[in-house]
Amino acid sequence: MTLSKDEMIEEISQYMHGYLKEGKLSVLPFLSNVNPAIDSITDLLKIHFLLLEETQLFVKKLPQRLKRFKTTTVSKKELTHSSVRGRILWQETLDERHRAGNDRTIYVTSEQNRSYDTDENLVLKELLTVLYKLNEEELIKKLFSNTSWAEMWKALSPNVTLALYKNSYIQRVSTVKTTSKIRLRAAKHRMPIYREAATLLNTYNRLISGRYSPKELNALLYATFIMTDNEDTLMELYWTIQLIKERTTNSTFYLLTEGETKVAEWKDKGEIISVFHNSTGSNQLDFNIDIEELDHIDHPIITQMTAAKKWAEKTSKLVFGKAYSRGLWNGRPDILIEITDETTGKLTELLIGEVKNTNPVAYAKEGLWELSEYLHYVRDTNKEFINNKLEIKGILCVGDVPVKSLTLDNLEIKVLTEK
Repeated sequence: MTLSKDEMIEEISQYMHGYLKEGKLSVLPFLSNVNPAIDSITDLLKIHFLLLEETQLFVKKLPQRLKRFKTTTVSKKELTHSSVRGRILWQETLDERHRAGNDRTIYVTSEQNRSYDTDENLVLKELLTVLYKLNEEELIKKLFSNTSWAEMWKALSPNVTLALYKNSYIQRVSTVKTTSKIRLRAAKHRMPIYREAATLLNTYNRLISGRYSPKELNALLYATFIMTDNEDTLMELYWTIQLIKERTTNSTFYLLTEGETKVAEWKDKGEIISVFHNSTGSNQLDFNIDIEELDHIDHPIITQMTAAKKWAEKTSKLVFGKAYSRGLWNGRPDILIEITDETTGKLTELLIGEVKNTNPVAYAKEGLWELSEYLHYVRDTNKEFINNKLEIKGILCVGDVPVKSLTLDNLEIKVLTEK
């Protein structure tokens, strides 16, 4: 029986939780596939925070709850000459006059002032500021566009704006970064608005600092992959993680090199293993063949191919103002695993994976053809084919497709079924 989306996400989130926290795994290549505007998992955590039911409910209740805004009274002592503001503290006044040589113009007064900077109000304003900034971020607006989230927050965000910039009490509260002790005191307040504000602010700070649970990662995957109808990328992430797990049974999976398409990298027995997603890999590989490379070949079919390409380039420039640029072949594998010698830096083995999120055999066969092209056309920087120089293996990852064999020569088939 094939794995469900829920089971795939459960598997992915459990694995990601440990390795993302330790900086061993990058999901950026997959996130970029979902939306090019995303450049870190922090972006998704912000969205996750906005989508929390408790966040939405808090914002929805704001207008009614703010009617019970809390202030406190602070006594301020002041020593004045001749003028009197507030209640006169006679004993302290007489003491001061005596010290000043019996100066009868001296008064010590006490004035009662209303204070807005209570612990709970500082926490509330900080949370409102966070919510406002999140909704104003261009990234969030882009990610929310054309989704049900956009309509939901379009209705909720005015509550935040009005509270922050139109409420005369909130405006008098200082904008500060609260401490954990201040939030702890606010979390014990008898009024729900303050307790919930403290809890939400703690949740936001925890998420942004990278302290998230497998359950929260699970929710992230649903929001980014399922709700955006990008199940192909979800399956590519699933298979990438499976291939990594197969190759890191010992505990040497520790190094991540930052890069747009590199998912993970580790060392093992004098070798460096680098895993890429939707990438042509390092600068040691070439997944492109220009049609001009066939100019010297004298064959009727080749001659017609090159003539067709040159005609298309010339005609496209005349018709559309831009030349038509297309090589004979170029590719970008779904999964690429490079194994290089740690001492020499030379490539010693290559694994190329093609993922097809499908059950129909016809689509799986198309994936096999694409994989075959990668295996036979990949070259080094000298434009020389490398399938005869080093070991290259192909891995075809498909849905619940019936197959006669799971291994054949340099090919391995992986089928999405329960283990």
